[in-house]
Amino acid sequence: ERDGEGRESEPYLVGNGAFAKVAKCVKSATKEMVALRVVKIHTKSDLQREHEILLKLRYFNPDECNFVKWHCSFMYKRHLCQEFELLDMSLREFVTMRPTRSLHLKEIKTILYQLATTLEVLKRLQVAHCDLKLENIMLVDHVRQPLRVKVIDFGSACNASNIAHGAYIQTRWYRAPETILGLPCSEAIDMWSLGCIAAELFLGHPLYPGSCEYQMLQFMIQTQGHHQRPDRHLSKTDMLHLDSTKRITPSQVREHPFMTQRK
Repeated sequence: ERDGEGRESEPYLVGNGAFAKVAKCVKSATKEMVALRVVKIHTKSDLQREHEILLKLRYFNPDECNFVKWHCSFMYKRHLCQEFELLDMSLREFVTMRPTRSLHLKEIKTILYQLATTLEVLKRLQVAHCDLKLENIMLVDHVRQPLRVKVIDFGSACNASNIAHGAYIQTRWYRAPETILGLPCSEAIDMWSLGCIAAELFLGHPLYPGSCEYQMLQFMIQTQGHHQRPDRHLSKTDMLHLDSTKRITPSQVREHPFMTQRK
C-alpha cells in the first residue's frame, strides 16, 4: 500500500517491538529501500521528546557517529511513521549465526569503539539512549562491511537530567543498578548497558540473566570481583562499576589502551 510520498510496503515486517513495528519499504519514485517504523502512539510528550532528539542528532554525521540515519516522519492513517535508512541485521541475529554465540576479542573491540563513539555524541547532547541492547545495534552490511554497526531506536531516549527516579527504563538484562534502585540516573546508564553487551559478546550468553530485579542485584553483587588486573585491559568493572560516578566515560573507552593497542 502506498502513502502520499510514494512509499510502498513489502508484505512482511523486519522488526516487531513493544512500541513499534518496522517494515522494509521501497520508494516507488526512486526505488530506494528504506525502513519504515510505525509507532504505537502513547502520549504527545513522548513523541515530541523523541522527535527533538532525532533533530539534535541531525547535526552529527550518522555514518561517522554510528547511529541510524533518520530521513523524515509523517502521519498516515493516524499512525506515526518514521523513515530511516535500511540496515542489515541486529547484533543479536549476527551472534546467533555463530556456534558459540560469541565473538573474538578483536571483533568485540571493533564494535565497542563504534558504540563508544555513539555514546560520546549522546553524552555531549546530555541524552541517554535508555535501551541499549543487542537488538538495538544493527549491522550495516555484514557481508560488505563486516562489523560495521549503528545504534537504532531512540524511542526511549531522553534528556539525562529529566530521567524520573524509579522510571521503568532499560531492558532488564542491561539495566543499571541505579535504575533498579530508583536512584538518580545519568548518561552512565548507557555505559552500564555497553558493559553488559561487551561481556555477552565475549561469553556467548547474558552476564546478568535475571528473571526479576532482585535477582539482577544478586548477580551484580556476586560478580563484582576484587582481583587485580593489568591496566591495559578494559575490565568489566570499568564499565560496570556499581557507582555510576566512577564508571568509565565514552571518551575514556575510546582512548583506553585496550582500544588503542595494535595486538
